[in-house]
Amino acid sequence: MKKIFSVLMLATVMAACSYEEQPQIPEEPLAPKTYTMTIEATKGSDTRALGLVDNALYAAWKKGEKVKVLVPIFDQTPYYLMIGELTAQGDGLKTILKGTVTMTPQEIAAVSQDIVFIFPVVSTFDLECPFNYTGQIGTLESIAEQFDYTFAFDSPNNYKLVDNEIVINDEVVSNPTNYQIPSYFNMQAIVRFNLMNQSGYPIYATSLRVHDSATNGIVLRWDYLNEPDCGDMEIVPGNPSNEIWAAICQLYSSSITLTATDVDNNIYTVTQDGVTWKPGNYYTVNVKMKPCHRVIIDPNMEHGTVQVSPSETLLNGEMFTLTIVPESANYVLEYLSYSFNGMEIPLTEYVENNTIQISMPDADVVIKATFKYVELYSIIDDGTTNGSISISPSSVVEAGTWVTLTMTPCNNYVFESLTVDNVDRTSEVVLNKYSFEMPDHDVNVTATFVETPGVGAGRGDYGTVNRGTWNNN
Repeated sequence: MKKIFSVLMLATVMAACSYEEQPQIPEEPLAPKTYTMTIEATKGSDTRALGLVDNALYAAWKKGEKVKVLVPIFDQTPYYLMIGELTAQGDGLKTILKGTVTMTPQEIAAVSQDIVFIFPVVSTFDLECPFNYTGQIGTLESIAEQFDYTFAFDSPNNYKLVDNEIVINDEVVSNPTNYQIPSYFNMQAIVRFNLMNQSGYPIYATSLRVHDSATNGIVLRWDYLNEPDCGDMEIVPGNPSNEIWAAICQLYSSSITLTATDVDNNIYTVTQDGVTWKPGNYYTVNVKMKPCHRVIIDPNMEHGTVQVSPSETLLNGEMFTLTIVPESANYVLEYLSYSFNGMEIPLTEYVENNTIQISMPDADVVIKATFKYVELYSIIDDGTTNGSISISPSSVVEAGTWVTLTMTPCNNYVFESLTVDNVDRTSEVVLNKYSFEMPDHDVNVTATFVETPGVGAGRGDYGTVNRGTWNNN
């Protein structure tokens, strides 16, 4: 039977009374007091199990491990008040946790919720964000020391104070499980990844990225009050290894992508849908990964760049899109190519609207692009009224570009005439459109619009009526 020495805080205040009402004198705050706390603690098979025997993870304490003792405080941040720390007195499945807690009598009396025991305690422990899964190095030992977060709760009704020591309430209780404390439960699953290529040979990884595309990502940091901070988990082992351990917060029906980089800087990946990793469970995942290839952008480009989507790391046969991005409107794409296995393939003629789609070959590719400077000239609408002129492809283009003007009248108006650089072009307008080749100078355009004939009657202008003729008819 597990035992815990903790406290049931009972406070009785005696007040002097008489037939006359006595003035209320506020109580002076009492100084904090330190109490001894001792717990006989056992780690269950479903709790902090971090030793391997016959490929099963088992539970054990390590002498010197620390456990924080917290109480909830609802009206302040952080949510919990840290009142003390306990230390494991020995190794093994069962140990004694011993230490001290410090509280004022007012704080003791205010404890109406469960006392909390949290493990592990590390040098970077932050009470405002106690669950931090960043910085993992992929070993079981490092997880046991830093990332295997567990909670244990117990009600203050089970405790009392005896001679500065917090002890269990020895009275018989209706629910014997009240004595089974601390009952630890885990915040995360422990996952062991065995990395190998498609032939079954081990991949000695220098890094492993875990990406969850089905939800908001892997939980990286988590406090008591806010939504978890999620994203890709990056595990960097101290030495290259094909066996990577990870502490990962719960996942349910997630789509997980693993990306590993080996000692030769080769990249491998694999995606698995419907992944569920439950807190307190241990999983071994044998991962056969496919080789990836990189899309490498030439770093020596000038006056522009090329963007890659959806990723710069792709499997053979996957499609990717290149988007050409000149540094300003005065630069345009002059030449585009991609190279692999010693071959350079021109792509310029296949680019449309500064984009192109390519299928990934079974090799890394290098993208090269050059940009040329062009002088740009403007098409200027010189005072059009009662309608508008739209200009395509743009109102600022280089010489030699074909430009189309589209005249659009306002309601109750129709197109009448078009002037381009003081030359009447009305006869060349077809269906309110006119096209021309841009010269090497700015161009002024003006359109006129007139009221639709007969539209005045619709506005209440009845004109003149010969009543005599009307009456005679």
